[in-house]
Parts: sequence; C-alpha cells; structure tokens
Amino acid sequence: VSEVQYRAQLTLESLQRRDNGTYVCYAGNEYNMTMALQDVLVLEPPEVNLSSLKAEDARTAKLSWRVRHSGNQPVSRYHLQVRNYSTEADWLDVHNAVPPNMTSYLVHYLAPGATYGFRLAAVNSVGNGPWEQRNITMPPDVPPKISQVHLLATTNETLVFAWRRPSHDNGANISQYHLELFRPGQTHRNQTTLSAEPQNRLKHMYVYVGLTPGEQYIFQMRACNIIGCGNWSEQLDVSTADGMAGAPQNVTMHCFANTEMNMTYGIITWHPPEDARGTILGYKVLLEGHAFFRRETGVFDTERLKEPHEVNSTTLKYTITIKPNTNYTVRICTVNKAGCGNLSGVTARSTCTSPAIGPSQLPKFNLQKMEREKRHRQLKLHLKRVSERNGNILCYRVIVVKLARGETLESLPKDQRQLNITSYHEVHRVSSNGAYIAEAISSEDFVEEVILGDERNHVCSADSVRSTTEDSRMHRRATDLNVTESPTPAVEVEYVRDGTLAANTNYTGFVQVHVRGSNGSLLSQQSPYFAPVETGTDRNTITAESPAAIVFGVICGLVLVALMMVIIVCIMKKKNGQLYEDQ
Repeated sequence: VSEVQYRAQLTLESLQRRDNGTYVCYAGNEYNMTMALQDVLVLEPPEVNLSSLKAEDARTAKLSWRVRHSGNQPVSRYHLQVRNYSTEADWLDVHNAVPPNMTSYLVHYLAPGATYGFRLAAVNSVGNGPWEQRNITMPPDVPPKISQVHLLATTNETLVFAWRRPSHDNGANISQYHLELFRPGQTHRNQTTLSAEPQNRLKHMYVYVGLTPGEQYIFQMRACNIIGCGNWSEQLDVSTADGMAGAPQNVTMHCFANTEMNMTYGIITWHPPEDARGTILGYKVLLEGHAFFRRETGVFDTERLKEPHEVNSTTLKYTITIKPNTNYTVRICTVNKAGCGNLSGVTARSTCTSPAIGPSQLPKFNLQKMEREKRHRQLKLHLKRVSERNGNILCYRVIVVKLARGETLESLPKDQRQLNITSYHEVHRVSSNGAYIAEAISSEDFVEEVILGDERNHVCSADSVRSTTEDSRMHRRATDLNVTESPTPAVEVEYVRDGTLAANTNYTGFVQVHVRGSNGSLLSQQSPYFAPVETGTDRNTITAESPAAIVFGVICGLVLVALMMVIIVCIMKKKNGQLYEDQ
C-alpha cells in the first residue's frame, strides 16, 4: 500500500479570545480513521478588575483588584494613575511599576473633600491591558494650616495682621478663625474668634488696639470648620512701635571744682523712667547755664549756654567738664526708636552753681621808666583788666621784687608763690632785696596805670574803699599764695606800701589776682614776671628816707669840721713860732 500525504490548513481570521481551545483534526479512509489534537492560545494584554476603592482617612485611599484575564501571559507589572476632578487636573501617574504580586495599593496625600478618579492597567509581554477606573470623593477634614500670615502695619499701640485663605478648605467651608496674641513667656493669651462668613468684609484682616508701646509679641492663628480647627500657623514675632518715653526719674546735678587743675566739673545722676514705652536706646542730657560777669572791658555781660550730650542706655551717671562761676540746670530725656521722650522737670536737685576758680591765664604787664627827671626813682606799670568769667576778682595785688646787683629773672623761682613776700621796709634796708606788696586794687576801683614809688597806693577792703595816705598800711585776711581751696584760710597781716624806689636798682614783679572760691576759700593766680627795669641816678648822696644815711652824713660832717679846726690850729701855731724866732 503506498503512502499518500495530503496537506490541509485551517485559518482563523479575526482571532478572538473565544478562539482559545484545543482543536481536533480527523483523517480517515475505507480502512481506518485517525485524529490529531492542536492547542490554540490567543495571546493578549491582561485585564484587571478593581474590586474596591475606599477611603482609609481624609487623605488616604486604598485600591484592591484582581486579575480578570491574564491574556495567556504572566503579568509583569501594574500601572496606576489618579486624577483630581476638583481641580480639573489631568491623569497623573501614581506608580507605573506596581509589582505583579500586589493586589492592593494605598494612595496618600490626597485632599480632603476632593473627588478623585483612579485607573489601573495590567501589563504583560503583549502590552498594556485596558484601564479599569473608579472614582471616590474623600471625606472632609479640618481646614489646613494657614501658611501666609503677614504684619501689614504697626504703630505704638496697634498691630494690623492679614492672611491668605487656604487654597482648599478640605471639603468643609471655613466658618471662623482663631487668633492668639501674647508676649513671650506669657501664660495668659489674648484669644480672638473672627467669623469667616461672606458678609464679613475683614475676614482676612484683624487689628489689635490698646497694646503696650515698644513691646514684643507673638501672633498665631488657625482656621476652623464644622469638623474642627486646623493646626496653628507658624508663630510670627512682631513688636509695636516705640511711644513717647517718660522722663527719667530723680535727676540730680552737683558741681565741683578741682583747684589743682584749675577746672570745674559736674556729676549728673538719674534713674530710668517708669514707662519707657519701648526699648531704651540711650539718654540725651540737655545742659543749660547762664553766667553774669564783668568782661575785660569792665562792662557786665550775661552768657547763656546750651549743651546737648548723648549717652548710652546703660549710663545713669555722667561726669562732664563745665564752666566755672555758672548757674546750671540739667534736663534729661529718654531716647527710644520714637526719638527723645519727655524732658525731666526742673527741681532744686537738678540745678547747681559751679564754683569760681582763678583766671585761666593772666596777661603780661608792662613796667617802664618815668620820663620826668624828678621822678627817676619811680616806675610806671600798665595794667590790663582780667575777665571775671571764671569768678569775681576781689583784688589785684601788685608785688614788686627788688633785684640784687647782678641778679636776673632766672635767679627768681619760676613759681612766684615760692617767693617770700615781706614788707617795703625790709626790702629797702641797706644791701637788701626781696618782694613786697606795693598796690592792692579792687575790681571796682581798677585803674589801667599805677606809679610805683610815688608814696601813694590803693588798698582792697571789704567795701573797696580807696586810700591815698602816704604811709598807709592795710590789715586784712589772706590765705597762703597756693591756688588751693582751704575752708578755713590762715590769717596773716599784710602791709601795703608804695614807697620810693632805690636808685640805680633793677626792679621786677608780678600781678596776683584773688578770687573767692568754694567754701569761702581764697584762690590766687599770678601773672608772669615784669621785664626788669632799672631806676635812675639820685643827685643827692643822702636819701631823705634813710635814717642810717643821715647819721652817717652827720658823722662825716663832724669829722670834717674837726679836721679843718685841727689844720687851722696847726697853721696858726706855725706862724706864731716863726714870728717869735725873728724877734
């Protein structure tokens, strides 16, 4: 029997899932019949079935699924997408490679109250299966945290806050806002509830009034709905502007003198204000003064002073150099960010009078010879009035220094206070030298020129009475010549005499000014030495004012007369002897 092969073909067009199966092929003749089996698998993308979609909470949803049809190939992954219908957003991938062994998935960070669509597709080697979609509306929640809070304006007693409403209300309308304002570390808080109803035009703004100026505050807020209140916003540190500060308390001023340095100073103290109304940045010290004094011209004048000084916030005691012989008043204000506050009032404790001190310096005075020959034993001194700004001058004392032959200014002490001042009589003894007081002129009787050696002098007394007696002597109280304060000055007797000067003698001197200091002490200041001037020659060898010279002249005259008598007697005896011999 010969074998004959026949080829037969079955074509399945438009293959569909129903074409899956085992196909049986029969062949037969008159002798027998045979058959063959052929499996046909239709390969296609898989299909899934979303069995459930539910909300775990207001922000989390859970999807569960099963594979409806694998497509005759194992599932390699799942592709999950989400769409927010509340914002009309497009589909977004949640996860495009969910493992094939997973049958559920949790989606987080959803918006409460929003409607979402979820779709899932299975993927195998053939391709992506069809999307399986389900929608869900998330349950509402408390409002979200308010993230945009601003301070719009501030004054010394008000704060204006504004905020932006959350973009999503979490599924329930915001009904009110809770606001809190408090100081750092304060347990009691200023709580305010503000309605968020549409008719409230200021629902996104609030003004705090009646606050403390210059105070630090903390502000926070939260939104609330029917479900509850959301989280508090971030704390906002704010502060009110500084207000007009109160005046410092217990302002005092004391005036002192330092006679060694010939200067005056004041010490000002105060306490902080009761109400600074802000942060104290410092203090402004306003010093006002006025002085009434006699100028160099002899005319009385008034000087007014106004000196502002600024110190830091920690300074409550201020030492300042001030002018002497001046009535001072101090007023202080507290400085904060608003500027200088109220000035302190004027009291007896905030005023003082600076003590008098000696003049800052004395001018050089000119000593010169007299032009007339008959006044060759006199010298002329030109005086200059000194300003009494530092203190009232009680007396101008003219100290005359008689120099020994060959002595110069370099031989004298530089500090005139070291000179031993005696009297005119002691200085003008034979071969004597030294210093004595020739004139004492009060400020009221000041003269611009005095004649030294004219036997006429001025004196300083309590009532500044001028004396013109020829041999006047003045007895008055005086202190040591040092410019130091002494509450109880020593008492000594001073002799003032402007007697005739010695002939052919160099004279110098200086002017000493007396000022009454604090506690009744007497202060003195000396001018530079005068340039030495020599007196003229005396034509009479006998000085009328020297008793010793008079005695010496009388003795010399008597000796001369006796000598002449002896000579005459001798001559007469000689002549008588010659006549006797001739006879």
